[in-house]
Amino acid sequence: MTTQKLYQLPVEQARASYRTGVGVMEQPQIEVARGAGDADVRGVALGHALQALDRATRLTDELLALARLDHDTEAPLSATPGWQAQLDLAALVQDRVAAVAVPALARGLEVSLQVSDDAAPVAGHPDWIAMAVDNLLSNALKYTPAGGQVRVAVASVERGMAVVVHDTGPGVRPEDLPKLGDRFDRLGARGEGAGLGLSITRQVAARHGGRLLFEVEGGLRATLILPTQAPDVTPP
Repeated sequence: MTTQKLYQLPVEQARASYRTGVGVMEQPQIEVARGAGDADVRGVALGHALQALDRATRLTDELLALARLDHDTEAPLSATPGWQAQLDLAALVQDRVAAVAVPALARGLEVSLQVSDDAAPVAGHPDWIAMAVDNLLSNALKYTPAGGQVRVAVASVERGMAVVVHDTGPGVRPEDLPKLGDRFDRLGARGEGAGLGLSITRQVAARHGGRLLFEVEGGLRATLILPTQAPDVTPP
């Protein structure tokens, strides 16, 4: 009999992160809003409550995503519904970049995309790859100060394609690079949130037979490498 891994998450870390995500909601923000006679006070309290709800929603989505990636460990991702043997990676990345470009511009950030002429389709699941790209973009935008840049590129590599997201943020210490993608690891300067987004991206890469690499080069440079041929990969 095979025991399936529904979760590979440290329970205490998951609980602590969830409390962090809803921490503001632990305060009586809604009660403050209900009892406030001043419209400004009521607006601030409701704003805090909505921010906490948004954090809790994102954290729940991330935990569910990790659970799904850890589930059905004996089946390759290519066996799941929605898998595409010829996925237009360049178009997918273009859509994800377009979704963040305008909000980023409003924050004083420049987002650019460069696609190589020899860009080729990859074998992959569009939903999971979109989530991986979104996480890389979100991480880059989150830690890039106003006036900075997030440069995205889609380029061919040996037996695959690479999505590169390079920001002009503070980066991380070189000795911390191997820790990027570890679950619940916030790494100081890039330490807000639950520390799950890059972990999801790394797991998506692994389930596709690819890799997630990091470099410090005037900011953080993240490279998601995906094969052009369907892999026969099951998680460890």
